Amino acid sequence: MFGASLLKIVKYFMAGNVFDGAQIFYTLLGMVIAFGVSVYSIQFLMSYVRKHDF
Repeated sequence: MFGASLLKIVKYFMAGNVFDGAQIFYTLLGMVIAFGVSVYSIQFLMSYVRKHDF
């Protein structure tokens, strides 16, 4: 995900575009929320696998 996001950002800047303050804020907010959800999901699934057999 990081690599794909970085590639999109680089292409965005190469096209001559720039981020304004709101876009930077929303991008960082989305990254933090996505990270939190992924950590929670991994913890939940690891807990489930420990408690249940396949």
